[in-house]
Amino acid sequence: MRRIRIIIEYLFAFLLVSILILAIFSTVAVKFYGDELQSKVIRVINSKIDTKLYAEQINISIFRKFPSASVVLQDVTIWSSHNFNRREFNDISTDTLFYAETVYLHFNMPDLLRKKYSVKKFEAKNGCIRIFTDTKGEGNYRFLKTSEEKPEQDLSFVLSELDLLDFQYMIDNRLKKLDVTGSIYELKLNGKFYRRDFQLKTQSHFEIWELNNKGILYAENQDVKTKINLDVTDSLFQIIKGSVQFDKIIAETSGNFILSGNGIPDLDISAEAKDININSLTKIIPNSLNKQGMTGQGKADLFVSVSGEFSSTSKPFINADFLTRNVSIAGEYFPFQINKLNLNGNYNNGASRNPLTSSLTIQEFSGEIDKEILQGSFSWTNFLFPRFHIKLNGIIDPAPWVNYFDPPAIASANGKILSELEAKGSFNRQDKDKYPLPELIVDGELTFSNVGIAFKNNLLPMRNISGKVIIRNDVWKPSLTGIYGNSDFTIEGIGLNFISSVLKSGEPVIVSGDFFAEHIDLQEIIQSIPLKSGDNDQGFQFPENLNIRCNFFVTRLEKDHFKSENLKGTITYDPPLIIIDSLSMLTMGGNLSGTIAMAQDRRGDIY
Repeated sequence: MRRIRIIIEYLFAFLLVSILILAIFSTVAVKFYGDELQSKVIRVINSKIDTKLYAEQINISIFRKFPSASVVLQDVTIWSSHNFNRREFNDISTDTLFYAETVYLHFNMPDLLRKKYSVKKFEAKNGCIRIFTDTKGEGNYRFLKTSEEKPEQDLSFVLSELDLLDFQYMIDNRLKKLDVTGSIYELKLNGKFYRRDFQLKTQSHFEIWELNNKGILYAENQDVKTKINLDVTDSLFQIIKGSVQFDKIIAETSGNFILSGNGIPDLDISAEAKDININSLTKIIPNSLNKQGMTGQGKADLFVSVSGEFSSTSKPFINADFLTRNVSIAGEYFPFQINKLNLNGNYNNGASRNPLTSSLTIQEFSGEIDKEILQGSFSWTNFLFPRFHIKLNGIIDPAPWVNYFDPPAIASANGKILSELEAKGSFNRQDKDKYPLPELIVDGELTFSNVGIAFKNNLLPMRNISGKVIIRNDVWKPSLTGIYGNSDFTIEGIGLNFISSVLKSGEPVIVSGDFFAEHIDLQEIIQSIPLKSGDNDQGFQFPENLNIRCNFFVTRLEKDHFKSENLKGTITYDPPLIIIDSLSMLTMGGNLSGTIAMAQDRRGDIY
């Protein structure tokens, strides 16, 4: 044991002496050759780039990155190249492409003695990268010279490691209308880059502050981590193993890409994430796209593929397939909670690979709202000028919908409505002053079962509404029964322009049909209508965009002490005139017939 200890002590002493000798020689070499090396580094770098590199201070250190020696550059700036249109960026300074507080160029200490330097590692800390692309696709980052000057024989770059630490980045692409800002906490590349075949190990941790494309915010305050290992053969990069993590969502990556002679990658890669927690998924949706504050529980699977060239002027094709299993979704401002939601769908960015050709499709979905099953499908195309198509089948409770949308005349609702509807149209997100649905086509049926509606402005409530409404876009055919206050009613007929009246200002609703009732309490109805009186200017106003022609038959009608039976006739409303003709009734022991007409002037007075 004593002999082994002595051997170890001798080895340790030998190693320590060797290090000290190397340090002494290196210090001497720095003293005599340091200035030459410093100027050589700047000269070689500037010979390779079509712009200029500037460093406020340059030093050589043999201890800071021991056992490697390093050239230390302080306050390093690489200016933007000159082949892009700076005038398109008047709102921002475009002078700087790259800035770092500190840059280290590592090389072996014996290189100092041989005066032949091989840079092994590039390391930059605390800086920023600013990438600009004009509307013609020219950028400030194309700074490498196409024809290199005669290389320095005693200084070469044989990099095996590249590190960026604590950087901020900004991408402003005027051609793609793409804006990205964020921070790079760590970016590490390891591999023998100077070889034809090698293994490349990459690791990164960065944050996307904002990612906007053509005014649409796709990501916000998103933390991202990647770890990808690749086999490199010439220009082919094959992923051996990789993972990408968005917040708590981890996707496994596979595939490859080919790097062309001009540095443009042709991608064929994919990522797959299984058993994603829905709550984690809702957290990565930007607030602008998740205004309802939705949260959820359950699981989802996601498969994404990216193919094609990716550069300042071209975008790859992105395709994503997804499905959910037994998901529950609720939101602070969402009208209801959806349970047992199962869906499968697809997103892709289309033929032109931009928001104009992007689409989101839910091939089928099913879920429960208040224990009622709702099924259907949904599609959304063109994210700039959106068009949608939705099919909705199932039983709907109107209460949460009324609470959420707050229609102008309805205070609350209850009951059940069986929906068999299909709707398609366009959505206006460009001009906020216009109605959000400039085009809407609706087709299908609504079946009412004991629906109740409470109105605003003290109007009498409706209850026990049952029957069916057949909808063929602007043609609605109701067949309904119900109770209004203490009066019953049955309505059958046809209505035109129900949708157009909402979408197009001034388009009148035209109604024609038959009205039947066993009993009408006219006094109760009149008392519930806020008629104008005295200084009250908020009385009942005849609607302007409504035309009615309706045949009616009432078995029994009452108003105070007045009673009548078998009341029938035809009522015509053509603003501001109401005419009741062919009127007949049995009252006071006889038959009364005639015509009634009334009108409302601009002040609201009825004559």
